[in-house]
Amino acid sequence: MLEVIARRAAEPELLYATDEDTMSILSPDPRSNRFDLSSDPFGYAQGQFDLVNDRMTKLLEWGSKEGESWYHARSAFLRLLMEKVTVLDYVGRYAGGQYFHRDHRGDPNARTPFVVVDPKLQRKALAFVENSLYKDEFFTFAPDFLNHLAPPRWYHTGTSFNMSYVSVVFPIHEYIGVLQWWQLSDRLSPYTLMRIYDAETQTSDPEKLTAAEYVQRLQDACWKETLDPEKTKSWTPGKPLVSDIRRSLQREYLGIMETLVRTRPGTVLPADLHAMIWCNLEDLGTALDETLKKPSLDFASRSHLRTCKSRIERMLKVELPEVAVRSGSMSL
Repeated sequence: MLEVIARRAAEPELLYATDEDTMSILSPDPRSNRFDLSSDPFGYAQGQFDLVNDRMTKLLEWGSKEGESWYHARSAFLRLLMEKVTVLDYVGRYAGGQYFHRDHRGDPNARTPFVVVDPKLQRKALAFVENSLYKDEFFTFAPDFLNHLAPPRWYHTGTSFNMSYVSVVFPIHEYIGVLQWWQLSDRLSPYTLMRIYDAETQTSDPEKLTAAEYVQRLQDACWKETLDPEKTKSWTPGKPLVSDIRRSLQREYLGIMETLVRTRPGTVLPADLHAMIWCNLEDLGTALDETLKKPSLDFASRSHLRTCKSRIERMLKVELPEVAVRSGSMSL
């Protein structure tokens, strides 16, 4: 009886996943997520974006009741912001994703254990992330809105310590940086990069997403306006070439890249992938040189780009030992 039931694994009504299928970047199947049962992650994410944006627009009306402290609005705002970034991760996992099936050999309508996500869907996921988290609008809020996000004042015996008790003002840039790091670290995780790299041999689709395209596209998404600024435009402190939000994104990007490129090839990343990351950063440093030559560059952008250029040069100068000789210890 149990064998008969087990052979029905391909039926949609009997689909299931276990904890090891839902470990974020460690798990390849993007359909398995905690707190998400949607069959359309793109539609669900856009719907949540619209809902959150609508609630944020009216937050000062409902975030705190009459006679209450405004810290209730602060708490509500952070919960809404976290929802936007969380659902974005459900979409982002499709880039580099692989569907996993538990069907047995000989089962009716049995599927291949691993199926690489359609390249069109992977690129759609990339575009979705690029057009949300990487845009200033994702983290842009009205000044009057931010000025109402008062801190809590409940630090006393029996309560847990929270940085909100130390920082009276609302540290918007700190929150932005953490959320940008979260998304970038998932998209540029060694597990994600290696899945995309290995998947090149798992599909014969001529339009397949390659590791080379992926790493170049993500870098371009983070640095586009920096690498190709308008030639005749003059920037000012109030309207810089690189906004404060984009400067934050670029710093978080370099922080993740530095960890990858400073590690010996063949350990965290295969030597081939390490070479792509290294070359991509070198190209970025060269492009930054050209942008820094513009006399009309505003002070904040110039300071930021000089620092980034210096950081790239220093991280690429690190002496790394050659790829380790194979020891033959891998279990088969």
